[in-house]
Amino acid sequence: MSSKNSKAVIAGFAIFSMIFGSGNIVFPLILGKNHSHCWYWAAFGWIATTAIIPMVGYYGSMLYNADTKKYLSPIGKHATFMLMLLIMLLIGPFGVIARGVNVSFGGVHVVSPYMSEYLFNFVFCLVTLLLAWHPGKIVQLMGTVFTPLKFGGAFSVIIGSLLLCKTDVINTGTESLTAFSESFKTGYQTLDLLASFIMASTIYKYARNSLPESQRDEKKQF
Repeated sequence: MSSKNSKAVIAGFAIFSMIFGSGNIVFPLILGKNHSHCWYWAAFGWIATTAIIPMVGYYGSMLYNADTKKYLSPIGKHATFMLMLLIMLLIGPFGVIARGVNVSFGGVHVVSPYMSEYLFNFVFCLVTLLLAWHPGKIVQLMGTVFTPLKFGGAFSVIIGSLLLCKTDVINTGTESLTAFSESFKTGYQTLDLLASFIMASTIYKYARNSLPESQRDEKKQF
């Protein structure tokens, strides 16, 4: 694999790792339980708002060189500032980060019930800070380390469930359209679309720096 192709694979893996967060672990379990007999319709709705729409957000940002302010400029300077502030708060301390810490602690608490929640939260946030200390290395780290770990963990859960779970599928009585619409709306709670506007700049810089200097201003490369 050429260096250019390997960089593209790493960037793609990093995008997956950025999108596949705690919400993508918790909500599908709930939707699968509620719509088990028509899970494929639930899956279609879920994929639409957690994969397709965020990728549209990435693509839209790339058209503006991942400059979020320029991308949102048609709505006005003040509205752009307020929207950016809201996005940062939602994917930061008031939403995604808090949910990520809570879900992680919930998993650790199962195997270590005496673990101090305050100690875990402190260590988790400290490790996150250290990993994010060098922004230029985030994409490489997520694409080569975190994505394989997430793939391995997800496949382990899926395979383990298929092999060990002997319970018959329960007909919950919900219609296909209901399963699709509920999953579609629930997918927005992952906040992946909002996060794509912020994370696109990191991917853009990584992709741009991976190109020869003579090609860095050509939009078609992205």
